[in-house]
Amino acid sequence: MQYYDEKNEAAEKGIEPYVNKVSWIPTKRRRSAISRIMSLFKKIPFAQYQYKHKMLPNTYEYDAVIYDQFSSEIMVEDKVPSICFAHDSMPLFFLRKATRSKNILAKLYYLLQHRYAARVERGVLKQAKKIMFVSQEDARYSQTLYKNQGACGFIDLGVDDVAEIVPKELGRSLVFTGVMDYAPNEDAMSFFIKEVFPILKQAYADLTLYVVGKNPSESLLRLSQNEPSIHVTGYVESVYPYILGATVYVSPLRYGTGVKNKVLEAMNCCKASVFSPISIEAIPEVKPNINCLIAESAEEWVASVSSLLDDPDKRRVLERNLANSAVTERSWAKALDELVSLE
Repeated sequence: MQYYDEKNEAAEKGIEPYVNKVSWIPTKRRRSAISRIMSLFKKIPFAQYQYKHKMLPNTYEYDAVIYDQFSSEIMVEDKVPSICFAHDSMPLFFLRKATRSKNILAKLYYLLQHRYAARVERGVLKQAKKIMFVSQEDARYSQTLYKNQGACGFIDLGVDDVAEIVPKELGRSLVFTGVMDYAPNEDAMSFFIKEVFPILKQAYADLTLYVVGKNPSESLLRLSQNEPSIHVTGYVESVYPYILGATVYVSPLRYGTGVKNKVLEAMNCCKASVFSPISIEAIPEVKPNINCLIAESAEEWVASVSSLLDDPDKRRVLERNLANSAVTERSWAKALDELVSLE
């Protein structure tokens, strides 16, 4: 198993029943501006180029290799079956960034990234038996892009057991969770803190916002410095005590691809939530106005969040409907079984 910043002990425990041994391969990241420029010359999307991979030790004997698209530098012998677990479609991600960008240079940059990402995935298709996504929409996009219906599939993400988790006492609060140096998460919170939260704060003096997740960017930290009601936690062992303890979960994502795990986590906690349209993409269990509310513009966000803060009965209806939804039937064991069964 590869790791970037720290080993994921929970992931190791989850996979142990399926394997004889777990070995860890450390991976470093290129973070400099020079590396970003070099990725253009090498015609590799920076999302992949930033990771410096070690080759798999050829002394190991593998039954199969499962890797993500950022790890396609890892080479294995042709006789060893391999599957690329791509999570999201990188070409689709960059295409959406280019579409929404108003700066012509940024638009051209993201279109180049789209082109390079497509080259990477085409190369993966030559090496791997299959590319698996976590979203049917991403799989369909790749099937169309590469004109290869059989090589691209998808697997439903699982959810964790939260029955024994103790909620934090957060008072009247909103919560957002995610890795906070991931551009869509940073953009979502920048929009919310600048355009939505100040209006809500005028109406609810005791309202707090918790931004929960590792690697908060400098720009996000600056946005929260002058507002004591905004708590940027950085890394936490588990996001669930915050989700369970908040009054309302918010996910104001404005772009991205794949299934948003944060939405599954909020739904699994049966937490009254407001999601943006992009947040709920490819999650069939979402039923707008039945088990969640949807908002896109700043005005819609203020109105939707306010309606839940003002009406405990409305929150309880959404939460009760979430408890009866199929999202609670998702399972990581089922997802892993499906992935392993491909070989």
